[in-house]
Order: sequence, then structure tokens, then C-alpha cells
Amino acid sequence: MQIESGRSAFNRDVVQRTALLLLPVAILIFGTLYSFYDVDRRSSIGSITHKERVIVHQQQKHFTRVFNNIVSDLLVLTSHADFTEMLNDSDNDLARHLYNISHEFLSFIDHKGIYDQLRFINMKGQEIIRIDLNDGSPRIITKEKLQNKSERYYFTKTAALRSHEVYISPFDLNIENGAVERPLKPMLRVAIPIIDQSDVRHGIIILNYLGDYLLNELKAIGANSSGRTLVLNADGYWLKGLHKSDEWGFIFPNKKGRTFQSRYPDEWERISSEESGNLISEHGLFTYTTVKPLYRGWKSASGNYRAYLPEEGDKDISNYSWKVVSFISAEELQAESERLATPMLILSIILTIVWGMYALISSIARVQKKMHKTS
Repeated sequence: MQIESGRSAFNRDVVQRTALLLLPVAILIFGTLYSFYDVDRRSSIGSITHKERVIVHQQQKHFTRVFNNIVSDLLVLTSHADFTEMLNDSDNDLARHLYNISHEFLSFIDHKGIYDQLRFINMKGQEIIRIDLNDGSPRIITKEKLQNKSERYYFTKTAALRSHEVYISPFDLNIENGAVERPLKPMLRVAIPIIDQSDVRHGIIILNYLGDYLLNELKAIGANSSGRTLVLNADGYWLKGLHKSDEWGFIFPNKKGRTFQSRYPDEWERISSEESGNLISEHGLFTYTTVKPLYRGWKSASGNYRAYLPEEGDKDISNYSWKVVSFISAEELQAESERLATPMLILSIILTIVWGMYALISSIARVQKKMHKTS
């Protein structure tokens, strides 16, 4: 009995002494390493956020640069010598001017490769010159195939503009013969009125820009991003989304409810009300900016410099701004920011085990020494 009682007392003293040595140090180990981990996690999130802001800003600048280049191309086309002579009709040689201009426009379309169509439309809405990219083999459309566009929204709005004003259409999909063209062809139409020095209106010149070039370039700029590049119109519809099936919902009746807002209502409330910024929610990290491509000196169809502000009676005006968003899901953000979690946990356990073994050996030695002295 005395032997068992002594052994029990020995074990109890060893456990107590081991616990007294182990627990404070274990708490210190875990606390210290967690502090290192938390600092690294916060720093990592800060670095990710900064990187996404830089990338989104670059995408915004490129978006605006594309618009600027399109307008510059339009101004170059209108200043062509043959075009000016044709408008003035100084030599009564319309056929020659049309031939020269058509072939100049053909070379322009072939060289640029980013415009699906270039047209000169007179004030009656009749196409006078039309060049189609034709899947990379540009062609001049013959006279008998030219169409009247007097009832199209882009013609009526552009024809009513003043000199040096610019019409920018909504960023939408191309329509052929009353139906959405397949495969889908994102399109942006930019047009200016043709008004001579005597203030006589001759029609409009319009370029159909292939929107896929812009969307793909934005994606390429975001190649180094940790997230996905999203492009939204002012109503929150996806132009470039997480899923292709959600894109261009405002065009298709069966997709009217597929918006950024319907998926992320709380995030959209903030993103739609701010020019730029970032937010972290339960869904992940959203970094966003607003694209307003209208420079002072060229205007929207409404004639308003600040064309992104809605005007009563102009249904298209909200389409003059877009949102570029970088989205990193909560799971991806956690994986990016908590890369030290597992190593730190393993290190904590190893250090605790090593110290625990030392504490146990030390405790056994001390208790044995104590009992030896007592005996």
C-alpha cells in the first residue's frame, strides 16, 4: 500500500510540475506565433488590396484610352481631303470622290482591324459609304446593298448633335435583321455629325467598335491579378462576368434578373454609389473603379458634359459609365492571406512538444530528487 501511495504521489507531483512548466510556455509560444501570423495576414491582405487597386486603375485608364482613340480616328476620317471636297462638291465629281473615299476607308478598316463597320450616312438616313470588316477580309458594300438607317437611334441622336459633339452608344450586342448576332458580338458605336464651315449638315460618320477587343485587353491587364476581372454597366448588368451565361442580361428577356446586384446586393449598394474603392465582405474582396469616358470637349448624345448623370427623357444616358471590378472570393482571399497558418501551427505544436518533453524530464528528475531527500 505504501508503495502504491508513493507512486501515486510521485505521478501527481510530476504532472503538476510538468503542467506548471508547460502551460505558460505553451501559451507564450502559441500567442507569439499567432501574433506573427496575424501581422503577416494583415500585411498580405494589404498587399493584395494595393495590387488590385493598381491593376483596376490601369484597366480604367485603358478603357478610357480606347474611347479617346476611337474619337481620334473619327476626327481623322472626317478631315480627309477627298471627303471635304465631296462635301463641298467643288468639282462636281461625286463618283470619283466616293471611289477614293471608299478605298481610303477600306484601307483604314483593314489596317485597324478593331472596327466591324465604318459608314457615312447622309441626312436622310441613307448609307452612302459602308465598309464591313467581313471577318478579316474588308469589303466595300455595293450601292444596291446599302440601307436606310433613318429610324435607328444612333442616327437620330447623332444627326441632332452640334459640331464636335460625339455620340457614344450603349455597350451592347450587335443586332442583325432584328435578332442578336451569333456568336455574340459585343459592340460599341461611336459617331459624329458632319457639318461643314457653312453650318450645313451632310450626315454622320459612325464606327462600330468590336467590344471583345476591349474586354480581352482588360482581362490581359488583369492577368497578374489574384482575382477575376468583371465589367458592369451602370445598371449592374454583367458585360464580363463570373459566368458567361449571366452576361448581357439586359439584352435577353430571360436574363433580366441576372445582375451583380441580385447576387451581391450589399456590395452593389456601396460599389454603385462610389467612384472607386475596395471592400471585404463575406463573399470576398471587391476592388472597383468607375469608367467615365467622356472628356470635356466631346459629349454624349444628350449634349451633357457630365454624361454619366441621368437626364430626364434620355434613357441611354446611364450607359455612359461602367464599373471595372476585381473580385477575389473569400476562399481565394483566405488561401492568399493565410499561407503561414499551417506552418505556424505546425511550428507551435513542435515547439510545445519539445518543451513538454523537457518539462516532463525535468519534473521527473526534480520529484525524484525531492523524494530521495525526504526518504
